[in-house]
Amino acid sequence: MENLKFVKKLFLILLSTTVYSDDLDLGDDFSTGETITAEKFNSKFNKLETVSRLVKDSDLIGTWSCKSVRFSSSGFGGSSFYTQFSGGFAYYLDGTITFSQNDDESSLTSPKSWTATARLILDNETTTGTYSLFANMLGITESSDTSYTGGTIAEIDLTSDDQLRFIWRREGGGYAPQRIILCNK
Repeated sequence: MENLKFVKKLFLILLSTTVYSDDLDLGDDFSTGETITAEKFNSKFNKLETVSRLVKDSDLIGTWSCKSVRFSSSGFGGSSFYTQFSGGFAYYLDGTITFSQNDDESSLTSPKSWTATARLILDNETTTGTYSLFANMLGITESSDTSYTGGTIAEIDLTSDDQLRFIWRREGGGYAPQRIILCNK
């Protein structure tokens, strides 16, 4: 009985922590005095664990439908590729990103491939390249040549089982131009 009280307290603490997305659906709330099955508890706990851990290479693999949003029309070369939200000052671009792998090695030692249907990843005409992932930071290049050291860095987070958020970073710290991408699988 004491273990059950501890588990309930732990679960409530986890539920009270900040989650990255309002879209995280944990299902129905538990009621006071309700008997909770292990299956229900584990289901909720696994969803929380997914969004509170570091992103893994395997999380990225597949095709994602994405919306890239900017909060400025100046300062980026692709303004003609973005559409302004009606009545707003933000601009968006829709497309897909596919992350693929040709082996089971880590992307740090064996960079993986990406393709996009639009200028979602890089602010140029490039729609293919490679990436490496470490500590929720995604290093992205436009070249399949692993000796190539150019590219960009994005912070990447799982906001749910099937949603990713990219926030672009500048090399050396700070944020890159105001671009955020939200992708759903």
